[in-house]
Amino acid sequence: MYEGTGIVKESTVRVRNHEIKRLSDYFAKLNLKDITRKQYQNALNDLKKRGYAQNTIDGAYRTGRMIFKKGVE
Repeated sequence: MYEGTGIVKESTVRVRNHEIKRLSDYFAKLNLKDITRKQYQNALNDLKKRGYAQNTIDGAYRTGRMIFKKGVE
């Protein structure tokens, strides 16, 4: 949404896109409104089981929160 606006650095946009891809591996075939908290938590738990670093999981969590917040708006 803020890509190309100059509000955030290019590197931030690049990182967010990577985090979105990680989450889309779990939710690409679902509508945003159909994703439950349990499914979201299960996805984060699976990232942990797959050996991702806590910083990576935290980033995916923050990005997911932004997406869901915007979806509610």
